[in-house]
Amino acid sequence: MTAATVAVHEKAPPRRDRVRGVEFSLFFLLIFDGLGVPVLPVSVPLSELAAVALVAVGIFRSPARPLTRYGWYIPFWAILLAYCVIESWVNEVDWFRRTVRLVAMVVLSLQIATGRLDVWSGLRGLLAGLAVNVLLFYLRLAPDSYGGLLTGFLGDKNVAGLFYATVPLLALPCVSRARWRVALLVFAGVTVFLTGSRTSIAALAAASLWVLVRRRLPLPFHLPMFAALYAGIQYLEANFAHAWIFSDRKGTDLLRSRIDEASWQKAEGAPPYGLGLGEATVYLDGRSWFFHNSFLGLYVEGGWILLVAVTGVLIAVALPLLRATHMRPPIALEAAAIALLFCASRLGEVLLALPVFLLLGCVMAIGLQRGLAPPKCEKAAAAVEE
Repeated sequence: MTAATVAVHEKAPPRRDRVRGVEFSLFFLLIFDGLGVPVLPVSVPLSELAAVALVAVGIFRSPARPLTRYGWYIPFWAILLAYCVIESWVNEVDWFRRTVRLVAMVVLSLQIATGRLDVWSGLRGLLAGLAVNVLLFYLRLAPDSYGGLLTGFLGDKNVAGLFYATVPLLALPCVSRARWRVALLVFAGVTVFLTGSRTSIAALAAASLWVLVRRRLPLPFHLPMFAALYAGIQYLEANFAHAWIFSDRKGTDLLRSRIDEASWQKAEGAPPYGLGLGEATVYLDGRSWFFHNSFLGLYVEGGWILLVAVTGVLIAVALPLLRATHMRPPIALEAAAIALLFCASRLGEVLLALPVFLLLGCVMAIGLQRGLAPPKCEKAAAAVEE
């Protein structure tokens, strides 16, 4: 073996099938949102403790790649979160826990982007956690909080639908073999169906259609295609919400309509700068309910600034519809962004949830890796990612 060959082997990136146990284990725990761990003086979800542990692990590692083209990402979130803290303080709202969680999510996305955390090992762990959640649920060893629909340790059928729809899409660019890609999509389709979340089912269908069609459409048609998908989902929600197995949802839809009405009333009474972090809830029937629209929730929490900033960064980074194809993320990650945006229109707590920051971290990691690759290798790298 020559010295040149040795040098090549030393500089070769880690193989994709090599799993880091720390990332695998901690990402595995991220699905246990409904399992509280007593931390004096309160009980903290195991998922939040795992996220904090991941951030702590990443801090003590060196970055594999510089942030370069995404250098604006840190000041963007620093300014935005500072704004949210100030307007929450003005509204006399308790902002601390919500802010700590958001800071952890932002740092996590940065550590994924710069390679401090191995995203493929993490996504394997997260997929394993989702699979174990299914197994434990049907063995009746995990919570059943929605009458037999798949929830488990994710606690809510819509949260479960969101995770089962988006995480397999995030993992697709890391999988090179066709049969494993098909297996991921089948896993996503079956599990989302088992959650019974109509919004997540429709969002995954739209994302799958995007994967099939986007490459065949010229760039000028990408934005109209997105608009057509969005209009189609809204039409199906409005006209076929009680079709087939969903015919018994009239009671829950009545509650949803009451929550939506109360949410709009709260939004109409909110100032343009918002009511403060954690205020995207309404009080009905003796309990608090989250909004069923994440865009409306962002407006109520942080006004127009938070709404435009968060939606804008997701679209600019993960779904830049007006960019040339070779400068955009892999199709599967665009599909994940579409699923998240569609879910956000009918579900609460989506646009500032873990899947969004995982998506941003994955997109930036691939973008930075492309930037480090020699120009002649960019086409080959893009082919593998697609």
